[in-house]
Amino acid sequence: LKSATATYNPISFAFLIERSSSYSAPAIVPCNTDLPVPLTNSNFDGLVVTSNTSGGCLNILGCYLSNDERLIDGDETNYASAVTVVGVGVTHTLRVTDNTSNEYYAGGSYAGFLIENTSVLQASLLSNIVISTYLEGDLQESNSGSSLAVMNTTLLGANKYYAGFYTAQNFDAIEISISSILGVESTTRVYHAVTN
Repeated sequence: LKSATATYNPISFAFLIERSSSYSAPAIVPCNTDLPVPLTNSNFDGLVVTSNTSGGCLNILGCYLSNDERLIDGDETNYASAVTVVGVGVTHTLRVTDNTSNEYYAGGSYAGFLIENTSVLQASLLSNIVISTYLEGDLQESNSGSSLAVMNTTLLGANKYYAGFYTAQNFDAIEISISSILGVESTTRVYHAVTN
C-alpha cells in the first residue's frame, strides 16, 4: 500500500486524496464545510466541462443547452441553461471532470449540482434528473428521483437547491442528465458541480 496523503485546498476547504495505482482504500479525511464546495476553477485546477444533448432537440424550437463553460468559471452566479420543450425524448447532459493527475474525491463525499428551476415543481424535476459519478471515464454510481439527496437552504434563495447523493465509491467526475418532462417546457439553470 502506497501511503495516501491529503491535500488541503485553503480556498475551498475541499480535500483531495492522492491515490496509488493499486486503488487502495483512501484515507478518511475530515471536512470542515457545511455546504457543498463548488467545483470551479477558483477552487480546483484541471477542471473540464463536457456536454451533450440527445433526442429531438432543435434550437429553432427553443430547445437547447447553453453556456456550459460557466459551470467552472469561478463566478458562482453564472450558470448553464438546459432548456427543453414540451414533449419527451430530450436529454441534456453536463459533466465536470477533474483531470488533475493522481487525485480523486473520496467515496462518502456528496456529489451533485446546484440547480434552479422556476417552471416545474422540485419533485417533478428530480424525477427527470440523473446524477452520476465517474473515475477515469468509467461509471461509478448513478442516482435519480427520490434516491437523490436534496439540500435546500434559505441562503441559496427560492427554487435553488443542491441535487446529488452521498457516494460509496471514489470519483473524479460528476455528471447531471436532465430529461424533458411530458407536457412541460422547462428551463433548468445549472450553476456548478459540488462536493464536500
